[in-house]
Amino acid sequence: MSGALLKGLVGVARALRRQHAHAGTRAGAIVVALGTFLTCVGALGAVLAAATVDLRTERSAAASPVFVDSEDDAQLLYHYAYGSSNDRPVTIGVIEPLSGDAPLPPGVDQWPEPGQAVVSPQLAEELTGDAALNYGQVVGTIDPTALESPTERRVYMRPTSDALQAEAMFPVSGFGAPPEDEDMMLHGVGYLYGSPKGETVPLALIALSVTGLITVAAGACVGAQSLRRDGLMFMTIGLQRRHMAIVDALELLRATLVGAVGAGVLLAVACLQDISIPFLDTRYLATDTRAALVVFIVALLAAWLVSNLALILARAAVRRLGGRYRSRGGEPNRGLASSICLFAIVAAVSVPQLWPNWPDKTILCTLAGAVVAVTAWAPITVCTQAIGAGLARAGLWRRSPGALVGGRVLQRQTVRSRRLATGVCAAVLMAGFVQLWVGSLGVAYYGSVANRDAFGTSVLEITSRIDTSAFVAALPENTGVVGVGQADWDEELQQDVTTLSADCVTLEALELDCPAGGAERATLTTARQRYVAGAQLADVTAVDATAAVSDDQTLVLVSLDGSDLDTNQLQALASERIPGAVVGLRSEWIVSGVDTLLKANWVITLAIVGLTGVFVALAVVVATDARGLGALLAPLGSLLGRPRIASAAAAWSAGVPLLVSGGFGVLAYQIMPMGMDKVTGTTDEFATLWHPSPAFTAAALALTVVAALVAAVLAGNLARRYVRAWRPGATAAELRR
Repeated sequence: MSGALLKGLVGVARALRRQHAHAGTRAGAIVVALGTFLTCVGALGAVLAAATVDLRTERSAAASPVFVDSEDDAQLLYHYAYGSSNDRPVTIGVIEPLSGDAPLPPGVDQWPEPGQAVVSPQLAEELTGDAALNYGQVVGTIDPTALESPTERRVYMRPTSDALQAEAMFPVSGFGAPPEDEDMMLHGVGYLYGSPKGETVPLALIALSVTGLITVAAGACVGAQSLRRDGLMFMTIGLQRRHMAIVDALELLRATLVGAVGAGVLLAVACLQDISIPFLDTRYLATDTRAALVVFIVALLAAWLVSNLALILARAAVRRLGGRYRSRGGEPNRGLASSICLFAIVAAVSVPQLWPNWPDKTILCTLAGAVVAVTAWAPITVCTQAIGAGLARAGLWRRSPGALVGGRVLQRQTVRSRRLATGVCAAVLMAGFVQLWVGSLGVAYYGSVANRDAFGTSVLEITSRIDTSAFVAALPENTGVVGVGQADWDEELQQDVTTLSADCVTLEALELDCPAGGAERATLTTARQRYVAGAQLADVTAVDATAAVSDDQTLVLVSLDGSDLDTNQLQALASERIPGAVVGLRSEWIVSGVDTLLKANWVITLAIVGLTGVFVALAVVVATDARGLGALLAPLGSLLGRPRIASAAAAWSAGVPLLVSGGFGVLAYQIMPMGMDKVTGTTDEFATLWHPSPAFTAAALALTVVAALVAAVLAGNLARRYVRAWRPGATAAELRR
């Protein structure tokens, strides 16, 4: 391509930019900038997610102890456990050096003294007040770059000489297990609770980059009629498709650069300082971002190029397909589509209730959501036309020409309503169902939460691989101890039966009779008894003391007077007497459930960001599409001296369909999971439950309302400008210039 031709194309692009700005389609450039920003941020997020997973794997291997078979090869003793803090998991490492030059764990500068501990920065923020001594006296923090994730809760504690039980600890030669030997690696909670690349990278690309490209395409197509007219002109003067592609890219070059620069600013901020997102329990270290800076820059440039490609293809499609294909079959069967939509909603709600243990009910509900997204145009069209009829009657009664005309237009907007319904409902339902899938929880989690609400901390359990006698001997007076065995299925009774062993004082506190001889079978009648035992039948045995337990038993702590036990006090006592022991609620699914909810919050956050771009694009497209109505009514408003006739009609015709479409999508998202959210009669503790997010619902409604208002205001302003610019003999095309 010659320099003269390129210079000419640059001039054409500059002229088109000015022409489209005067034609009222300047908002399209803003949408393109927003879409490019989302596309670039999505690409950066995908790179960040991939880099985070790689670093997590490397640091997990570096922090993993190297176990040895012979104590002669050991440099230190190691014992591990997993606890929780504020319903988030904690990695506990009990360490004891065997020599003065024993290797330190990664991120630790010096050995803590006996009875002391070093913790991760996130855990240090949480170990305050009554929880300060949960793992001993904290004397330092672990370097965040040595943790599996910057927000990981990890503690290295050193037992006192009295509490050291060397025979129960593992001999270790150092830290840094071979990454290729997965079987020999001991992972922490940062790795175990982290999401793999297969989840995080596609989530960032779909939620941000894909929605960003859709936004770019929508913004590039604003003013489709003008684009088709310009395309004919270009073909007349001999320009080819590649020349028109260059003109399109140059015309919106400023917009795409603004979006890419905005994403670049975010990257620069992430390189200069750590980024913390507390409500997502996430932190990104600036040092890690700088280490992958070259990859980030390449991803940013690639996303910018893809955004330009998207706008070029979108404009080419508008010029090539615009007006070529017309509907030949008339209006689709609205009644049939409405019936299918209603049937899908009813099936999604009723089937999980009728067959609660059916394993494929989640797939059925997802398919029902897809059917609703495809057929939602029918009920939305009916609703829009009903609103239009009511608005027309109100305008006639109140003698408001704008409302009257706007209502009549809404009654005829079947095609626009169908397109909006498909786009808006699909966007809302797709994001909503991804949240439902990721945030799906089971009966066990909700049961654990209900038990915590009902019993508080009056019933706790202690997990330890070390003899608990020293801990039990130092318990407060109001604390009883119960040894609970694993529940076994009794074929004759068709029930689970467990074993309970405790002293008579504790059994009486649980309202159980103290057996005089051997074990006696008892039917557990109270909720507290069943919570302690985990079954409805138990073989009860009276013992003088319960301390050391076997692998098939759980040690449960019970408040003798029914009041809450001090969890922090008991955890501090356990760390002092039997380091590595964990005292917590007898609700083992809460930590896993909170982690699931945290991942769902990620989906909600990214979905809201992506939907923002889509809704802004739709608002601008709808507003500019309403220009034809404004130009049509311009003579009437100008001759009567009432520009509000055109502006009000255009505002109603632009805002109502968008509002109804988004509202229907949110309503369907709320109704369809009801069968999965309130499953009754199920006995499967792993049954999947769906629970709509109030945050996502509120955000989707807010975006719908804001997008509808933006579309109405833009359409009204354009129509008002047409009225003021109208002169006798002026055509609609002349008014848009």
